[in-house]
Amino acid sequence: MTTELTWTTRDATTLTDPYPAYQQLRHEAPWFDHPDGYTVVSRHADVMALLADKAIGYEDDPVAGVESRTGAGAFASNIGSWLLSMNDPRHAALRRLIGPAFMPRKVELLRERTKTIVSEAFDALESAGKGEGLQDLAFEVPSRVICQLMGISAEERPRLAALTADVAAVLFEATPTPEMVAAANAAVAEIDTFFEAQVEARRARPGDDLISTMVQVADGSDDVTEYELLANVHFMYGAGYEETHCFIASGIFHLLTNPDLVTRLRTDDDGGAAVQQELLRYDTPLQSTLRTVREACEVNGHALAAGQSLQLLLGSANRDELAFPDPDRLIVDRPAEPRIASFGGGNHHCAGHPLARMVSMEVFQELVRRPIHLGVPAEAIAWRPGNVYRCLQSLPLSTTR
Repeated sequence: MTTELTWTTRDATTLTDPYPAYQQLRHEAPWFDHPDGYTVVSRHADVMALLADKAIGYEDDPVAGVESRTGAGAFASNIGSWLLSMNDPRHAALRRLIGPAFMPRKVELLRERTKTIVSEAFDALESAGKGEGLQDLAFEVPSRVICQLMGISAEERPRLAALTADVAAVLFEATPTPEMVAAANAAVAEIDTFFEAQVEARRARPGDDLISTMVQVADGSDDVTEYELLANVHFMYGAGYEETHCFIASGIFHLLTNPDLVTRLRTDDDGGAAVQQELLRYDTPLQSTLRTVREACEVNGHALAAGQSLQLLLGSANRDELAFPDPDRLIVDRPAEPRIASFGGGNHHCAGHPLARMVSMEVFQELVRRPIHLGVPAEAIAWRPGNVYRCLQSLPLSTTR
């Protein structure tokens, strides 16, 4: 079958443009048994059903589950302690650490600070006459917001961002290379040291930041270990901006190359929510996620064995023609259903999605008020190779055409 030749995680063409391979998978092998020992699921109905099914989750020993991909090391110990890696009831217990930060009223309290950060970033770009949108806007804004939310100084951002990128590269990669794993282990060891100091500082002198809140919740609980607290502080930092910065960059690119979207963003009564939703569907920032079959079951007529590893292609689900007619076009007026896969589903839906939506919308709304254009022809914009995140390699911007 030709699918096996196209859908390989190291295929250069697929890594930069996965959508033709997704389409081939959906048509020829929607439940594709990859030679590396896991099943790739690509259709919207199947992906959404698996995300919601309680028989599908993570290994009962999440550290061992991560080790099965990466071997023992700092990466497996840390990521295996994230709430993202846990099944209930451990997942629910750890989710309480972050719940208070993402209630709607809390997110709204951050909006004014976010507006200031967004305005300052655009002011700097306009003053310079040009800039690198990937760094100056897409990274600058959400990383500043999450650092303010967590009480982390601006000076720490560049180093933490580099370390987080090494971790993110392995996070949902089904078959990471030894070099990727080595870099991720080294990064986590350094991140652990940094956040251990942050946790101790908040314990000694609490503030109104997210780390202080997490410390207080953990210290008031008898079912959260010290390392689980530390690991989930790390999780919140990376989750706070990694996907958001990829989405902001792709959103800026599509807005600058689709004037009709700009018009809708300016004029729609919903404040641009439909435009944002379609941008999230069209280029999903997190393209895939991993799951394990916890107990034998049947999903949409497909029998699954206990212990079976799954790679769920969120990006493919959002381009499934059976769910979204004419999926390879940006069409704002789509029905509210079916739900897009961009923020996952079930118990493990993204808790921080209200913040991600708010921050990205503030950037998009400011963009259409400014004289910002692409600094190079649209066809010169390239996507970063990767099997997990959909992100641009660069985004040159200019204030002149």
